[in-house]
Amino acid sequence: VNDRPISKAIADQQINEGDIFHVIRLDDHIIDIDNDLKDITWSVSGNNHLLISLDNRLAIIKPPDNHWNGVEIISFTARDPEGLSVSISSAFTVTPVNDPPKVSEIRIQPVEEGDTFDLIQLDKHVEDIDNEKSEIVWTVSGNNALEVSIKGRSAQVIIP
Repeated sequence: VNDRPISKAIADQQINEGDIFHVIRLDDHIIDIDNDLKDITWSVSGNNHLLISLDNRLAIIKPPDNHWNGVEIISFTARDPEGLSVSISSAFTVTPVNDPPKVSEIRIQPVEEGDTFDLIQLDKHVEDIDNEKSEIVWTVSGNNALEVSIKGRSAQVIIP
């Protein structure tokens, strides 16, 4: 009589955004008294976003990109040659990380003596995957030869 494979837990994993999960050695999580482990067929389900490859009896799990975060419950199913199976479910969590904003270059403004610089609309020069532009706090530094005044979402450069 063929017995169903017996499962051993696969530990839940939690990583930060941009990190990678530990590779899972699937054969470490199954016992089959009737069959050699190399005869067990593995499949996976439950992943909507996480990318999972089963290769050489290893499960490799990756987030779809460096900014995805969330939780998915993944079920690993071991099936013996007679068709009996057992499933093991584990949670894979990607914790969000606050990414720094990306500031694009502000064009050079040549001016003649006595002229004024154009007002700089700061929000046109920033992208932030985690925050709205209205949440960005602007500061200025390194302005030794010029005065820079930030009001609201704009910067005014003045020649002293």
